[in-house]
Amino acid sequence: MTESPDSAGRGLHADVLQQLGSAITSRRLAPGTIVTLEDLEATYGASRSVVREVVRVLESDGLVALRRRVGVVVLPPGNWNLFDSQIIRWRLASTGRLDQLRALMEVRVAVEPEAARLAALRSRRVDAGALMGLAGRLWVAGEQDDLAEFLELDIQFHQVVLASSGNDM
Repeated sequence: MTESPDSAGRGLHADVLQQLGSAITSRRLAPGTIVTLEDLEATYGASRSVVREVVRVLESDGLVALRRRVGVVVLPPGNWNLFDSQIIRWRLASTGRLDQLRALMEVRVAVEPEAARLAALRSRRVDAGALMGLAGRLWVAGEQDDLAEFLELDIQFHQVVLASSGNDM
């Protein structure tokens, strides 16, 4: 099966986004670094339109700013949307993995007890049953040292807890 030009462009876009986002979040491209669109085209072998779209995505997450007559400026982490799932994944794949894990755990410790309290007060029976079932499956996965299954169930469990809390945020 051959790729259509459209699907090939999405693949290249995703590749360039992955590589450039990872370079920024791992600090291989340090805050304050300036690169031109031409530099990015040459580095990643991508067209101007692909590079511009990638820069727009990174700009929307606060990783870069496109400055006229200057270029693409890498911004410091204080500007980043640190709750964006892609930024979290890039940071987890970098040398800053432990810092990202610590930050995630601190957020969980701050939010989860209140979410669990609200879920206990507000959840529907079907959600309470789902939580009980997931808790049992989590225990089994932990006992069997099945990390992949445990992580998947952990995500499901916490999604149900958060949804059951009745708080849209």
